[in-house]
Order: sequence, then C-alpha cells, then structure tokens
Amino acid sequence: MVTEEKEIIKYIKKDKRYSGNEDLTDKILDEIQKSEKMAEISILSKELPLEYKERFISSCIIKVLKKNNRLFKRRNSVKNQKKYKPVSYDIMNYTPVNEKREILHSVKLRAVKILKDIENEYPEKNYGEIYALRYIENKNLKEISTILAKPEEEIAKDIFSLIEEVKKRIYN
Repeated sequence: MVTEEKEIIKYIKKDKRYSGNEDLTDKILDEIQKSEKMAEISILSKELPLEYKERFISSCIIKVLKKNNRLFKRRNSVKNQKKYKPVSYDIMNYTPVNEKREILHSVKLRAVKILKDIENEYPEKNYGEIYALRYIENKNLKEISTILAKPEEEIAKDIFSLIEEVKKRIYN
C-alpha cells in the first residue's frame, strides 16, 4: 500500500496545480481512491496509457482544490486596466509563406488600409480605438463603454456604423 501511494504521489507532483497545495496531499489521495472505485479501475494499472493516468489524477486534484476553495479563475477587470494604447498594425511587416497565406495577407492589408482611411475621415468617432477594443482585444460593449466613458448605446451605434462603412468600401 505504501509503495502504491508513493507511485501515485509521483504522478501528483507532476501536475502543475499541485505546487502550493502540498498540504492537500492526503485529500487528493482520498479523492483518487474514491474515483478509482467509482470508475472501477486501478490508476497504477499498466494497461492504462500515461496520458489517461495524468488526466485522471489532474481531475482529482481539481475536485479537491474546488472543494477547498483554492481554484480561482483569473479575469482582467475593467477597473484595473490602463489607458488604451494606440492600435498597432504589425501585419505590415509580415512575409507570407505560401499562396493561401499570401492571399489572406493581402486581404488583411486591404482591411487595415480601409480601417486607417475610415479612422482618418472620422477622427472624432474613435473608430480605430473602438475596433481594436472590440475585435482585437475581444471586449464587450460594457467594457468598451467604461474604457471610453461613453454610453453603451453610442458604442453599439459606432460599431455598427464602422462595420457598414467597411462593407461599403470593400464592395466598391
């Protein structure tokens, strides 16, 4: 029994979530035992692939961490964000590798040119900033309105106007 425990602990120590939670080793071992009985398997069985064993143990570790309130999601809060940086169009220096990528690259370059033209025509609308927040940084309307200090309705209208303007210029 002791040698089996040592063997399982080797797998547990390989998991990245284990570090900092060493005090929960006994609870993790108990959870592995319970899960083994439910699944009717032995984690030390030679028939099981290594990847399965690691995933099985990882899921047991996650269960124990959840039960002990040690598993946290990391979110970027809108309050802690810095002032928005200008949009960087770094795809200009890209060199395509094959034909499909070359076509995709030319489409992206055209889109960037259209966005820059629109941004220059309507500087008061902050289209570049709105586009970058919405489509590059994947922010929602509420987050964008907080960052830009504008009402959500106005942001929604601006996004719609921007997309309509881009469509108009692409198809003309």
